[in-house]
Amino acid sequence: MKSTAVLKKDFSEFLDFPETWTLPTSTEKHDSLPHRVKDVLPSILYARLADISAYSEWLEGPYVSIERLHRLRIAAKGLRYTLEFFESVLGKEVEGLIKDFKVLQDHLGDLHDAAVATEMLGAYLKTGAWELPGSEKVSNEKKQVTENPEGIEAYLAYREAELLTLLDTFPEAWEKVQTGEFRKEIESEIRSLYEVH
Repeated sequence: MKSTAVLKKDFSEFLDFPETWTLPTSTEKHDSLPHRVKDVLPSILYARLADISAYSEWLEGPYVSIERLHRLRIAAKGLRYTLEFFESVLGKEVEGLIKDFKVLQDHLGDLHDAAVATEMLGAYLKTGAWELPGSEKVSNEKKQVTENPEGIEAYLAYREAELLTLLDTFPEAWEKVQTGEFRKEIESEIRSLYEVH
């Protein structure tokens, strides 16, 4: 692993040669390559949107996997960060899209936190150790549940209720980014790249 000093030196050397910063504009056969933001960004946005849309078949029905929801959160983060990075190019209208993805991402983050907490609390009540099945122990000592099992049970019940509420309200947060209107907004942002300002 490189040290910070080596990384700084390498990056400094990279900055000394601006010609290496740009993507090639043509192939060796002189075929044109997309290199402008307006030519590259649409495919990036559609790919990020496709990453998210691909989850729709896994998120309908009576049982939705917490792990899939966590993976969806990561995919949503990819689109949100792409929109944020190119916000100055896309314009102020993209702020609403970013906000919708932040709401979805926060909802999924809270859901994942509640799932992990309930699993940890349940494991602690069973084993007396703060660990999840298949993970490293937080402490080498195995503790007995003598401190306040009623308090831990009450907190577990609270987190389980929170988890159920978040699962029940997830379809509403998901629906906002699955509507045809949302896709139209993305397409409108893409069209705006080609407008002459």
